[in-house]
Amino acid sequence: MNTYMRYLMTMLCALFICALSLRADEPNPDIALFNINYDYTITNEEYGIDCEGELSFSLNIPKGTSLIVLSKGMTHKGSDWDSYKRHIYRTKRIIDFNKSQTIINYNYPYPINWGSFFRITYSLEDGSHLETNEYNVNSYISPSDLEMLQNYASIDSPEQDSYDISYNPNTKELEVSDNANIEIYDLTGCKLFEGLVSGSYSLAYIRSKFIIVRCTIKNQVIIKKIIL
Repeated sequence: MNTYMRYLMTMLCALFICALSLRADEPNPDIALFNINYDYTITNEEYGIDCEGELSFSLNIPKGTSLIVLSKGMTHKGSDWDSYKRHIYRTKRIIDFNKSQTIINYNYPYPINWGSFFRITYSLEDGSHLETNEYNVNSYISPSDLEMLQNYASIDSPEQDSYDISYNPNTKELEVSDNANIEIYDLTGCKLFEGLVSGSYSLAYIRSKFIIVRCTIKNQVIIKKIIL
């Protein structure tokens, strides 16, 4: 096979794979979830407000399905976290079903935090797979509650006046614009540090990839999520 023919075959293979990828990304209305409900409660925590709830939904079972897997993404995905964590699904659960069933009404067995993404993957007997669109429980929170969570929740809050805190990834230091009382939490709510900080504070010893910082400066409270 000469060089031109090898090039042509390579291009045809690439176009074929691209076409399959585009087809896989097209929404399939036959496997779309329905009757989705997120029965949530908003709570006040010492580091801000939070929200968790019970997730339930219904799903159609495609013909020839051998396995159904629910994948749940990381929690508290908002603002800049969307691009960073959007497609990481660490929790996977097999959904039991009988071959005679065509519809399942499913209740997730544990509370789910707001901001969580989820999707369903069907494995078929012929070795192929079908995947639903990506869903987010935030879509099932009332607009007023979601706005409150996005503005004042434990992972983020609006800044006020001229005071500020920031993270310098080069020095691995938390930098504050004035003397401040700092509280640092991981995403489980475990307190990692509390104390008075003037100027900067090293975070090099913290192993967690994400932290929540609560900073009090002259009666002003600033809460930020930080990716280390």
